[in-house]
Amino acid sequence: MSENDGSNKRIHPRSALTLLVQYHFESLDEVVCEYAEDVSLGGMFIKTATPPAKGSVIFLQFSLSDGSKLVEGLAKVAWCLSPAEAEASDRVAGMGVQFIHFDEESKAVVEEIVQRLDAAEAEARAAEAATEPGSNVPG
Repeated sequence: MSENDGSNKRIHPRSALTLLVQYHFESLDEVVCEYAEDVSLGGMFIKTATPPAKGSVIFLQFSLSDGSKLVEGLAKVAWCLSPAEAEASDRVAGMGVQFIHFDEESKAVVEEIVQRLDAAEAEARAAEAATEPGSNVPG
């Protein structure tokens, strides 16, 4: 793994998801649309072959899959994984962004997304454990 991937510095656990996000940097005229691969209370990983430089501040927007709630705020590029680094490590090129300024409503929506994903993941693990051989053997 690259030292730039941020995996050792995470405060919040990540939850997998596929979510279309758009962001602006350098100019409000240029909007970039990419897919996020995971999210946490503190940030997300966005797949991209051309990330802004580490340390760049971006204005990030995304909404729930049903379109009901818009999340927007500022995020900082915490680390980048170039296409060459990604290929060498069998990973996906992109950037890890840290949320730095979201309004209270946007923070609440991110928290709701993470809680839903965590609950779904826990349910899937429980269902998988219940179907493993020997899981229904009386003690």
